Amino acid sequence: LQEIAFEELSAAVEHWKSESAAIIIMDPESGDIHAIASLPSCDPNDLKKRSPECLTNKTIIESFEFGSVMKVFPALAA
Repeated sequence: LQEIAFEELSAAVEHWKSESAAIIIMDPESGDIHAIASLPSCDPNDLKKRSPECLTNKTIIESFEFGSVMKVFPALAA
């Protein structure tokens, strides 16, 4: 499942030409996390290609601001 999540995330990044992306696959009933991935990624053991950005797992470190997305709902309700 982890490999499928990473492959699908890579395909989405390529299709939408985004700079970064993240995915979490979890069981909504138990909260168990089955897969987690973020891009860009790197091999942490490859010191030549390692950078702080590629070592950051965006699903854990960064937060997503829902404000811009949520503005649509009050506007529709008005």
